[in-house]
Amino acid sequence: ELYIKSYINDQINLTNNGYYKILKDLNSKDLNEELIKEYLDNIDKKIWEDKIKKIVDKSIKTNTKYSTNYLKEKILYNLKTKGYDNNDILNVVNSLNLQEDDNILEKNYNALYNKLLKKYSGKDLELHIFNKLLSKGFKYNDIKEYINKKIPN
Repeated sequence: ELYIKSYINDQINLTNNGYYKILKDLNSKDLNEELIKEYLDNIDKKIWEDKIKKIVDKSIKTNTKYSTNYLKEKILYNLKTKGYDNNDILNVVNSLNLQEDDNILEKNYNALYNKLLKKYSGKDLELHIFNKLLSKGFKYNDIKEYINKKIPN
């Protein structure tokens, strides 16, 4: 019992592991599952949400190359693999109001331009870049607006 309490406290205070990952780790040690769930269920839901917010904030601050759509998908996947509850994850992620960063779009555009310039030219080049940016999760209107600024007609 003491081991379970200590392990759970250490995981909460020292790692980014969520409820289900902690549960899985303790179950793999052949400990009493009911006791584990009892202690995990006694942890305030706010603690789990705060941990999720902390991870999400860090992911947003360190993002230098992903569109907001792709970043959200990446965050969802990351949090699920860390063992957080799906509803808690969605509550936090859906409350985000992310704006597309023009620098990230510009970086991706320039990288694709330099890469595809060897194969295509003119409207064909523009179309391929546009499609690649769409597949990377950038929004249609954001791409269109950026390309019109970059290449006025």
